Amino acid sequence: MQEEDFLRELGVLAFTTRLKRISDKMLQDGKKLYKKLDYEIEPNWYVIFKILQKYGSLSITEIAQKIQISHPSVITMVEKMNAKGFLESVSDEEDQRKRLLSLSEKAINMLPVFEETWKAGVRGLDYLLKGTPILEILDKIEDGLNKKGFKERALQEISHPSSIKHTKTMTTVQLNESFIEVISYERAYASDFARLNYEWLEQYFSVEDHDVEMLENPEQYIIQPGGQIFLATVNQRAVGTVALIVLDENTFELAKMAVLPEFKGKKIGKRLMLCAIDYAIKVGKKRLILESNTKLTPALNLYLKMGFKIIPLDPNSPYHRANIRMEMIL
Repeated sequence: MQEEDFLRELGVLAFTTRLKRISDKMLQDGKKLYKKLDYEIEPNWYVIFKILQKYGSLSITEIAQKIQISHPSVITMVEKMNAKGFLESVSDEEDQRKRLLSLSEKAINMLPVFEETWKAGVRGLDYLLKGTPILEILDKIEDGLNKKGFKERALQEISHPSSIKHTKTMTTVQLNESFIEVISYERAYASDFARLNYEWLEQYFSVEDHDVEMLENPEQYIIQPGGQIFLATVNQRAVGTVALIVLDENTFELAKMAVLPEFKGKKIGKRLMLCAIDYAIKVGKKRLILESNTKLTPALNLYLKMGFKIIPLDPNSPYHRANIRMEMIL
């Protein structure tokens, strides 16, 4: 008699939990396989082996961007692989602060052996699936969620269960300032804060280590020390953000400002800045500092119009991209 499976009874409601269950089972089986074969690797390391095999050398940030998983997850894998002697690290010739990773001689020597095992695993899965187009299904899910996230889709159904077209019109065609709401940070918006900034950074620059610290741990590095984060929302969808980071008793750094490209020109950046300035005054700060880049002309024009003045660069800035520094006395 087959044992009861409550997750199967729940149907689509348990979709993500079943994916997690499958992933966990495969990872545990992978660990047992590697132990049986006396390999000093873990199941999820294959992606680092393969991407460095393809590109030769990459930074942690570049790896995270290419495989589209979180920087902390990449860092954890890299640290473990480095401890086992599978990686080498050198400074980038163009930027000494940037560390590039590559496969060690040990890793290169072992790759043919690992490759045979991975190929055997793929053949085993092919036999299990027997022609099921699982990769096409995964592609469809990921592509759809990249266009519109699960949260937005669920909220859309709550608000307008039978009229997707109406919701789209509200956010893209009839949008004006009255539909834009600026809210203070809540833990539920942590992933939105990170996503908006990662997308902005990847569009204009690259993600730096200090970005990762802030974006993956906003409560620890921004909220708990006394800072604040604001998010601009449209129909409860986060479309823009800005942060106030404590520099000293009298100073906030205005940072992490990002607005989705399709919402440019709606004065969302200005709304976010006004909220940030108002908050800084209310809590008794005397000045705001920001660091930017001169190629961001629209943003710099906005800062100047709002009353910021250009001041000397900070030689200890944690951001490689910063080539202009500005100040506002409150």
